[in-house]
This record gives sequence, structure tokens and C-alpha cells, in this order.
Amino acid sequence: MIKIYPQLINEESLKNWTYADCENYISAENDKLFAPSAKETDLIKEKGLTLDDTRYLLKYFGTYSNVLNQPNEELIKILTNHYKFKLDYLEYMNYVDDSTFDNALSSLFNVKVSAATPPAAYIDNYVIIPTFPYYAYPNDPVHKDAGTQNYYTYRYQSEKAVELYRAIYGSGTTPTFTNIWGAYSSYSNGAHEGIDMVGGAGSTIKYPVNGSGTVKKPRSAILVVQKTSASKSFFFLHMTNRTTSSTVNTGDSLGKEGNIGNGDGGAHLHFAMEDGVTTSTHSATNNHDLDSFNPYKYNVY
Repeated sequence: MIKIYPQLINEESLKNWTYADCENYISAENDKLFAPSAKETDLIKEKGLTLDDTRYLLKYFGTYSNVLNQPNEELIKILTNHYKFKLDYLEYMNYVDDSTFDNALSSLFNVKVSAATPPAAYIDNYVIIPTFPYYAYPNDPVHKDAGTQNYYTYRYQSEKAVELYRAIYGSGTTPTFTNIWGAYSSYSNGAHEGIDMVGGAGSTIKYPVNGSGTVKKPRSAILVVQKTSASKSFFFLHMTNRTTSSTVNTGDSLGKEGNIGNGDGGAHLHFAMEDGVTTSTHSATNNHDLDSFNPYKYNVY
């Protein structure tokens, strides 16, 4: 927790926190991070939405303004499906007693997704992840192959996501994730093949990987850094002002955060990792397999 939230370093009671305490703290921090403006809060109330529901709708529409501009019929349809899989989750919980929780942390998140979210034929590919640090979307369906439903994998991924963000945007930055590896993307109708992060349009994007790499630009929206010694390729999408250098080292600037290509949800960085020396990265479009390399292992090789 301290690695993710350094403000807790002097919290003496931290060693006595339960998992529920940690989850509640993450949820509270996410609430503060993704809070709407005072004007947006008033408009949300006028529209008859709760804050939790509005935050969930950000998954589909990107900003509070976009949510508020949607017709009520569209919002009702999405929220009806959302509450259906939440009811499925509660029904599951009725069959799990305290001893099962205490002795099976590794399967804590292994809750089936309602058929209302990903297409029915691919429901079994996903599980609900109740929360993730600095991530705006609680109760998100995530592909099983990501392993995020395993408690210890979840802890590893949480720490590495924050570490990666700060290596890219700077050590003093507060992370914002708008899509995690394996999350179901309603926009693409598939499993997200990387990590989407936001630091603000025009933010400098730094190369986070140890050592040097060769820069390739296969498309206007894609910059690839190939690390031949590790046989791995690192993808940085949607940037503007991309570097003109042919090689980069740890901490070098790669470009600026932008929305080039299909970054239609606003400026953000899509970071992905592929096995081998390549300029091709997997797409989530109509693809319910998780094919890209685990991006949380960006500095293992």
C-alpha cells in the first residue's frame, strides 16, 4: 500500500489493516481523484443520477459532460445491464461464508460476469474486478488470462501499474488509469490489450524501461521501442511531437500525450508490450482473447 500511496508512510495503524480496510481506502481515494466539478455535481443531481452510477457511465462516455449530454433512454439501458451483473455478484456472495473468504483470497475476485456486459458467447472469458488503485471503474469485467482476479497477482499489478505511470510521467505524479490490461472494452468489443493512462494533454511521455532501445514508427499513432537484447517491444500510442531519435534510454522523452489515431476518448497514452522484436501490436477490436504480453512486467527483461 505504501508503494502505491506514499502518503500512508506515517500511518501507524497500517500494519493492522484488513483487506477490507485497504479496499475502502482505495475506493475513497478514487472517489476524490475522479470527483466531478461543483457544476457537474448539480447537473448530475438534476438528471436524477447517483455519483456512483455517473462514474460507472464514464466507462462508456469518457467525461462527465458527455454523460450528461446522453439521452435518458441510453443511460437507463446501460445502467440496467450494470445492475444486473451487480445482482449476480450479490447472489454469488450469499454462497460464500467468512471461512471461505479467509482461506481463499486467491479467488476473491472470481465472480462471473452477467451476460449483459460482454457478448454472451464470451462471458466465461471475464470476471468482475471490484476495484483497482487509481482506476475510475469499479466492478469492471477483466479477462481471466490477465490474472487480476488472483489476490496476489492483483497486488503485484497494482504496484507495477503505479510504478510504470510514475516512470512515464514523473515520480511526483498522481496516477489516472482509464483502462487496464484485459478490461472489457465496450468501444472495441474485446479485451483491452494494454494500459491506458492519463497525465493531461501535452504531458511529456518518458521511456520507462531499463536500458536502451531502438525507435520505430510504423504508423502516425504508434511509436515502438524495440529492446533486442530482451526480445521485447514496447508500444506507445496516440502521442504527438514524437521523438526524432532512432534510439532512446531510460527517462528519455518519447513525445507528448495526445489523441492521435483512435484515442477518441480524449488525450491519453496507451502502453502495451509484445513478445519479440516487432512493429505489430494486438488489437481489442472484436477480440475476446488476451494476446499481448503482460505490460506489468515491463522492467523484468
